Amino acid sequence: MNASDSAGAGGKRGGVRGVFDNIIGGVVGGVGGAGGVDGDGIGGGGRVLRFVLAGCWNTAFVCAVYAFFLWLGAPYYLALFFCTAGAVVNNWLTLSLFVFADRERGGVLRYLGGLAAGYVFSVAVVGFFVEILLVNPYWAGFFALPLTVAFSFSVNNFLVFRAKRR
Repeated sequence: MNASDSAGAGGKRGGVRGVFDNIIGGVVGGVGGAGGVDGDGIGGGGRVLRFVLAGCWNTAFVCAVYAFFLWLGAPYYLALFFCTAGAVVNNWLTLSLFVFADRERGGVLRYLGGLAAGYVFSVAVVGFFVEILLVNPYWAGFFALPLTVAFSFSVNNFLVFRAKRR
């Protein structure tokens, strides 16, 4: 099988995504197999699981950058700006090559629009924790994660990386 195969015998994939699909495919059904590789719906082809795995990497990266800028003395909204800006390339690569590889790429403008929406949403949620609930910015960023993850998946799944037209 070569890297250009999208789904070979037994539903196994080639390329970068194929490595992960082949590793986790035996553990979690539907990953890379017949259960939704066409990209329809929310979790076709194990998309939600791949999003979670990529999200773990991206979250660790973003949290480290966020904490670093807070440590330097930046206010939370600037720390959020810098960690979001610094994660753009890392995020695009993990999403386009690993999570949504079987879908149309939305282009730079839709991707950047999704990131901008995510930034505004994150500032609003973290700001609520910091300004209204008086939580320190480190914990506010942590408590905001479930909401921002759900928002990010929805934006990417339905707006940025749409299902391929038949």
